[in-house]
Amino acid sequence: MAAGTTSPLILINEIMPNPYGSDSEGEWIEIVNRGKDKVNLYNWKIDDNQGGSSAYKISENIFLNPGEFWLFDREDTGIALNNGYDKVVIYDDKGEVMDEIEYNNPFEGGAYVKNEKGIWQWSEIATPGEDNITKQTSKEINIFNFSEQDKIENLLIPNIVDLKDVKKIEKGESIVVEGVVSVLPGILGSQIFYIVSKNESEIGIQIYSYKKDFPDFKIGDLVEVLGEISEVNEEKRIKISKISDIKILDNNFSLSPVDKTCGDLSEELIGGLVVIEGEIIEKKGANLYVDDGSGEIRVFVKNETGINHSDFKTGDTIRVSGILGATQSGLRLLPRSVEDLIKIESADKKVLGEAVENEEWNLEQRKNNAQWVDYFLIVVFLGIGVLIFRNKIFQ
Repeated sequence: MAAGTTSPLILINEIMPNPYGSDSEGEWIEIVNRGKDKVNLYNWKIDDNQGGSSAYKISENIFLNPGEFWLFDREDTGIALNNGYDKVVIYDDKGEVMDEIEYNNPFEGGAYVKNEKGIWQWSEIATPGEDNITKQTSKEINIFNFSEQDKIENLLIPNIVDLKDVKKIEKGESIVVEGVVSVLPGILGSQIFYIVSKNESEIGIQIYSYKKDFPDFKIGDLVEVLGEISEVNEEKRIKISKISDIKILDNNFSLSPVDKTCGDLSEELIGGLVVIEGEIIEKKGANLYVDDGSGEIRVFVKNETGINHSDFKTGDTIRVSGILGATQSGLRLLPRSVEDLIKIESADKKVLGEAVENEEWNLEQRKNNAQWVDYFLIVVFLGIGVLIFRNKIFQ
C-alpha cells in the first residue's frame, strides 16, 4: 500500500435482483467508494452465493473516486441473482472479502438499498448511480418494527406477499401484506379483524392480536400489516405483536361481496367476503343451515352483529353476506351486521301461497265436476225423450 493511503472502503450500495419483466434483463449490482482515496478495481471480483453464477473478474482499469458509484449489469458480469435467497460478495485483488450482503424473496421491481444508517431495506424506488432513496412506501419493509440487532444481522426481514398467496406461506414466516378492512375488531371476535384484496373481495385473511391492540381504522380502509403466519381451527391468519404492525395507507375503498353458490365455497375462499342465497333447511340456536340446491353452508350469527336470529326460521329464503370462516367441523359463513342477513321470502308466505293455490285448484275441480253433472243430466233427459217419442210412433 502506497504511503499516505488508507485501506479501500468499497461497499455494496444497492442491488436489483428481480426487475420488472424479463428475468434475464435489468439486474444490476451497484458499488460505492466510501473511502478517502481513489481505488483501481482491476482484478477485483464480484460473486453471488456459492454454487450460483461464476465470479466476475474485473479485467480493466476502473478508477473509483471517493463517493463515486459504479454499476455492474448482469449482461456484463453474467451474474444471475435469484428471486428467492441469494447474496452478493465483493473481493479485492488479493481475494479478501471487502463487503457482502444477503437478501430473501425480493418483490418485482424492488431495489435492495442501504439507508443512511447502513441498514438494508427494500424500496420501490431504484436509484442506480445516485444516492439511495429510502423513504418508506407501501411495499417497503417496515424495518422500524425490528430491533437494531435484527436489522444489523439481517435476520427477521419479512417477505412482501400478495394477499392471494398468503395461504401458501408456512406457519412461523414473517410477512408484509396489504388489504382492505372488511370487518372491524369486536364483531367476529375481540382479538381479530379481516382484510380482503382491494381487487378481489373473495380473497381475504384474518388478522389476530393477542393484546387486542388495533389502530383506529374503518371498514374500507386500506392497511399494511406486518406479522407472522399462524393457524387456528383450520384457518390461517396473520398474528401481529403491536399496534405499529398495522399502517393505514388509504381510505374509502368500496367493498362488495362476491356472489357464490354454496357449492362454490371452499378452503381457498376462507377469509373472503362472499354472498349466497338459499333456504334455511335447519336451525339450531344461532346456527342457520342454508341450502341453495348446489350444497349446504352453516351460517353462524354472533351476538355482536346485532342480528336477531330468532327472526328467522326453517323454510325462510335468505340472502347472506359475510366472511367465510373455518372450524374443525367445517366451513361457516359469518354475517357482520343486520344488513348482511336479509329475508327474501318467509316460510309462512310460502305455506299461504300453497294453501291459496290448493284452494283455487279445488274450486276449479268443483266447477269441472259440476259441469260433468250437467252434461250427464242432459244426456239422460235426451235419452228419455227419445224413448217416449218412439213409443208414441209405434202405438
